[in-house]
Amino acid sequence: MKIRSWENLYLDWLSECPDLLVVHFEQLAGREEEEGGIRKEELRRVAEFLGFGGGDLEERLECVASHPEGSFHRLAGAGGGGGGGGGGPYSAEQKRRLRRAVDRVDGALKRRRKEPIPREMYRMAHQEVP
Repeated sequence: MKIRSWENLYLDWLSECPDLLVVHFEQLAGREEEEGGIRKEELRRVAEFLGFGGGDLEERLECVASHPEGSFHRLAGAGGGGGGGGGGPYSAEQKRRLRRAVDRVDGALKRRRKEPIPREMYRMAHQEVP
């Protein structure tokens, strides 16, 4: 079961790695329509956590921020599939399981005073699950 594997991976990291920086993709990438790609302040936080500093950090951050797309692009239509019936790739049961797993991981993040999952940035957060 992939949902359980996802949950266990993150719960294990949270319990086994005391010096851990949590970075949510949505907060790193921002919303393109609002911010134009990668958010430099979040990238700076990652660089500083990893010990990258020095005089050229701002120049490097600017370079990364000015090329947010990179060279990798998923093929059109790739990555979907499954029994969503027009409501996305997940069935109602899969959505329920996924929400429960997200709730547990989010709770673990909060208990460890880490950045909580930015649920408001997910489409699924705004959909009702039957």
